[in-house]
Amino acid sequence: MSLKYTCPGCGTPLGYEGLCWKCKSEQERKAALAWTPEQITEKQRNLIQNIQRLADMEDPEFTDFWQLLGYHDAIAPEIQRAALAAEVFWPCEIYYHAPADVRDGLIHSLLSTEYSSAASNLMSCLAMQGDDKAMETLLELERNP
Repeated sequence: MSLKYTCPGCGTPLGYEGLCWKCKSEQERKAALAWTPEQITEKQRNLIQNIQRLADMEDPEFTDFWQLLGYHDAIAPEIQRAALAAEVFWPCEIYYHAPADVRDGLIHSLLSTEYSSAASNLMSCLAMQGDDKAMETLLELERNP
């Protein structure tokens, strides 16, 4: 069976017209890497204003989050504080190396939650924060659930 189309980027046979997934991903990666500092700041601001859309996996916030984290390591403490205030605990990577005040908020939320699902998400968030106090809290919960 021969496929009708080919990717204009690499020549891979396709069943549809356009770029293959590999070339499309590469194109999106290059575009994100080319963001100016002003564009990064604007995307961060948009993410703060629409933090709930990240938890709901809605674009452009969802894609912007992963590109900010993966390509620019630009998840600012303001984003983490907004997520904590809105009780957005997924994706847990949003709390990667969060500041101490955010860590303390996560610990407070974890120790006061009643639902195991929420506790699971909060433990993942705390693990992503990753400082000594976060790890001590997780170890204490492991020893004394």
